[in-house]
Amino acid sequence: MKIPISIWLYYTYGIIGVLVIALIQTLLYRMAISVYASRRRSHHFWLAVLLLANIPVAVSFVYYFAGWFGKQPFWVKAYSGLYLSLSLAFMVYLYAAQGLHRLYVRWRSKPASKPLLRPRSRPDRLQNQLNRRRFLKKAVAGFSGMAAFGTFGGIAIARGMPIIERIEVALPDLPTNFDGLLIVQLSDFHAGPFMPREQLQRIRDMAESLKPDLFVLTGDFADSHPDQVPDFVAALRDLHAPLGTFSVLGNHDYYADVQAVEKGLAEAGLSLLRNAHAMIEDGGERIAIVGLDDRWAPRWGNGRGPNLKQATRGLPAEVFKICLSHQPQLWPACRKYGMHLTLSGHTHGGQIGIPNTQISFARVLSPYVAGLYRHNGQVLYVNRGLGTVGVPLRIGVPPEITVIRLRKANVSI
Repeated sequence: MKIPISIWLYYTYGIIGVLVIALIQTLLYRMAISVYASRRRSHHFWLAVLLLANIPVAVSFVYYFAGWFGKQPFWVKAYSGLYLSLSLAFMVYLYAAQGLHRLYVRWRSKPASKPLLRPRSRPDRLQNQLNRRRFLKKAVAGFSGMAAFGTFGGIAIARGMPIIERIEVALPDLPTNFDGLLIVQLSDFHAGPFMPREQLQRIRDMAESLKPDLFVLTGDFADSHPDQVPDFVAALRDLHAPLGTFSVLGNHDYYADVQAVEKGLAEAGLSLLRNAHAMIEDGGERIAIVGLDDRWAPRWGNGRGPNLKQATRGLPAEVFKICLSHQPQLWPACRKYGMHLTLSGHTHGGQIGIPNTQISFARVLSPYVAGLYRHNGQVLYVNRGLGTVGVPLRIGVPPEITVIRLRKANVSI
């Protein structure tokens, strides 16, 4: 039987996840033994039991990420996600602290000249080991406090209401009748255990209160399973703006079940642009809303994937174009097709980063982390998203609703 590409992807996630968990557990065990060393075998046994007891919860993180079991209880997914991420951070922190401490000890204890004969007993080595353990115990205590503060604060930010980011973009080719056009962008909902229907409804109410001329939704409606589709359908049904509401698919919509997501968007009355465009007219002047399929869609076959040639077929070259592309990595290709403004999401701003900078985990995956980018008069805006993925927290990178005011460049503001 031929297994769909998406199933192979799930298997890959599962295998990698189990290997990562096994590695983390082994390294944590070795680190704990070196810090809290004891000659009693019973102490080693109970330490091993404590670490092994967390493996089922950690493995459930893999299931959640692959979407195999659908709606697990929130606390299971939250605990497993946090366990894996904090264990990894804890391990990296302690090994880095241990390495720095060793360098410090060697620097302080470096003799002026090497002795001709080494003594058989090395009391200084035993003392260094004791000093190292005391140092690492203090490091563990310090990390525990920082981790607890950061984790609970990060969860509170992720579960809280988004920040409204207001920007003005001046573009010389904008038709005069559209000067002052107000666009509200919503992205990366990730309906699921960390984005329940009630929170989606509050976000919808908040977005509608901004009274935009145009809504654009840039993908990732569901997180990982088709059972999550009804939540965003109920919360976003008939989301309306005078000039329309347009949406594109994200990579997680494919993870969840793209057919279910497409059906849900149709049921909610949200216009989906998959390598297609729509025209908006005002007083005889027009702008085009161009929507692209997700960049990773080809992994699922069936002829899916972004196609700018198809999306712009029949469009006059001079028409003003706003492009919706879930992943910002497509921006260089969008520029070649004359997109004046491209709106993206996907990165979540990295979820953890330094505020008001481009320093975050997203930098590893994309040169476009979050915010506004310009190139030869063309503009990209990357929305930080509303939901979370993997780890249910945000530190320094709050969720956002973007309010974009378009201005004609030669019009005084």
